[in-house]
Amino acid sequence: MHKTIIGAALGAILLAGCGGQEAPESEAPKPTTAPTRAKAPAPTVASRCLDVPAALLNSIEDGLTTNGPGSLRHGQAVKSTVTFESPGRPPQAVYMVAADIQAAGMEGPDEIGVWAVARSLTDPGLVFRADGLAKEFSDWSADNTRVEFNTTDDGVNQARECVRERW
Repeated sequence: MHKTIIGAALGAILLAGCGGQEAPESEAPKPTTAPTRAKAPAPTVASRCLDVPAALLNSIEDGLTTNGPGSLRHGQAVKSTVTFESPGRPPQAVYMVAADIQAAGMEGPDEIGVWAVARSLTDPGLVFRADGLAKEFSDWSADNTRVEFNTTDDGVNQARECVRERW
């Protein structure tokens, strides 16, 4: 074993002496690993924005609990990666629907509520409140304590941003 180490060291010295100039670092051989592929860029918020049908926006508006009459404007939606699951049924898609709430004392452009709508925008299923404004100013799913959506769910903040971009 001692001879093998000495032989390998002697071979390395001889090879180093035969090489002439050392290659600059920029020409040093690159490691042989699998190529790295850049990940596809994350979709922009605008590319996820969907218009909300007036019928759905009107239905959500019917559940507003503002002080006096209220309405919704600039409705936009984002299809979420979250799904709605109920026993004995296949998972349903969830769309985060955001709209600016207009009512007494809420005339500004930034009172945007977000609701989670199961199934589709044109044939909606259950509607749930998904953020603080929707919880404060609507009665959708108020009695349902088993299903809870919040601002950390995919699509909530993006739908809100879609409404802001629409102005």
